[in-house]
Amino acid sequence: MAARRNAFLALIAIAIVSPPVYAACPNFAAAVNYAAGTAPRGVAVGDFNRDGKLDLAVANSNSFSVSILLGNGTAPSPRR
Repeated sequence: MAARRNAFLALIAIAIVSPPVYAACPNFAAAVNYAAGTAPRGVAVGDFNRDGKLDLAVANSNSFSVSILLGNGTAPSPRR
């Protein structure tokens, strides 16, 4: 019984001394939504207009179309 108690106290000590778990998690920016077509299903990344900046192509299921979101070089801010 003493061994179990000592192990339990050791775990508590580790939890108190250790940095919080969230300290190891990266900080993400808030989500940004961009309008595409109806029922977007797939995304492809490429330099579609050959300006050296990554763009997004979004396949839209219900509208049978593709939306191209042109990148401006500073993500996340694609131009439409």
